[in-house]
Amino acid sequence: MAALTIRDVELKTEYLPAQWYARTLDDRPVYIRFKYGRLSVNVGPVGGSIDEAVRSPRWYDAIVADDHDDLTFDEVCRLAGITVLAANR
Repeated sequence: MAALTIRDVELKTEYLPAQWYARTLDDRPVYIRFKYGRLSVNVGPVGGSIDEAVRSPRWYDAIVADDHDDLTFDEVCRLAGITVLAANR
């Protein structure tokens, strides 16, 4: 799996599920979701919408924690191999 660099990260929901929306450097929508220990990252087409990212094949999908654990966004990025542009931090 290649690394993913994102920008314009936005926390949409914090709990059940935790969800973030972002864009790649080449303007692909990124949907990140964590619920019940499963972390998934979907990447949509260039110029696409978040809805297209949600329906896209998973770029990353793994059980990374117990059902009731919470992850920080830094942990999400470390586990999935995501780099966030410094301006977003």
